[in-house]
Amino acid sequence: MTKFRTELNNALSPYMQRIIELNKKFQLYSATKELKEMYHPAIIDEAEQLANVAKERINAAYDNYIQRLNEAYTIYGIQIDEKDIQLLNPTIFHLTQWEFDKLCDKHAGNATMEAALRSYAESMELLFEKDAITKQQKEEIALQVLHTALNDVRRNNVHELVDWCVIMCGEFYSEVEQLTE
Repeated sequence: MTKFRTELNNALSPYMQRIIELNKKFQLYSATKELKEMYHPAIIDEAEQLANVAKERINAAYDNYIQRLNEAYTIYGIQIDEKDIQLLNPTIFHLTQWEFDKLCDKHAGNATMEAALRSYAESMELLFEKDAITKQQKEEIALQVLHTALNDVRRNNVHELVDWCVIMCGEFYSEVEQLTE
C-alpha cells in the first residue's frame, strides 16, 4: 500500500466508522420531536467536527504526496554525472529510446540521476520505465482522488450514508496504488 493511500485510509476510516455510529444514533433519535431537539444538535456538532478533522487529514495526505513527488523529480546532490547530465538537455540533445535506456541502465539506483532521466524522458516523450505514468499524470490522479475523498466526507454524514463507502470502510481509493513517487 502506498504511503498516500495509507494516509487517506487513516483519515477516512476513523471518520466513516464514527459517522456510521452517529448516523444510527441520529436515526434512533428521530422518532419524536423531543428526542430530536435533545440529541440531534450534539450529534450534528460532533459529525461536523469529525468531518473537519477528516478533511484536514485528507488535505495533508495530498500535500505530503505532492511534496514527495516533487522531491522525487528534483535534481540535487553530489551524485550528478556531469558528462551525462549534459546529454539530458532536451533543447540540445535528442536521444533515441535505445540511447536513453543505456543511460538509465548506467545510473540505475542513483536517485539524483534518475530524477534527471525521468524529467528528460517526460519532456522528450521517451519511456523511463515500462508503463510508467508521468509526473503530470500522477498530479492529476492525486488531485482527482483528493476531490473524491473530500466529496465522500461531504456525502457521508449523519443524515445519509453512501452504501459503498460503508462497505469499503478502510479500503478506499485503490487507484492511489499507482501513485508512487
